[in-house]
Amino acid sequence: MMDEKQSIATPNVNYSDPPPQYQGESHPGTNAPLYQAQQPYPGQPRFGPSLPVCVIQGSQQYLDFPACVRCVRCNTDIVTDIQYKPGVLTWMSCGIICLVGGWIGCFLIPFCINACKDVVHTCPNCKCVIGKYDKLR
Repeated sequence: MMDEKQSIATPNVNYSDPPPQYQGESHPGTNAPLYQAQQPYPGQPRFGPSLPVCVIQGSQQYLDFPACVRCVRCNTDIVTDIQYKPGVLTWMSCGIICLVGGWIGCFLIPFCINACKDVVHTCPNCKCVIGKYDKLR
């Protein structure tokens, strides 16, 4: 066992230095490097890093996740911001829990769960309401 007075010696390492350069290893008996960068196949398009593409549909169905749309007010292609608001499903769940015997305070649970609430889609630029997803339709 190690004595409490003894300490483990740590090497003096400067982590801000760049890593050392390594020479390319080769297969035994050949001069070919061990690893090579993969070349694209002939006729394969070359793509660089890109942003996600939003496909705007004519009739957009809004759900409980952000959607790619064109804002009708500021006329820009955006990904909507979503907000959860109490709706019919929230109030119905609250009433059913209250009738079943959740009068102690459990009837407030639907107001804390986003799955019970309606979703309002807004434009992040101009804050215009773009659409709404009602959980009960």
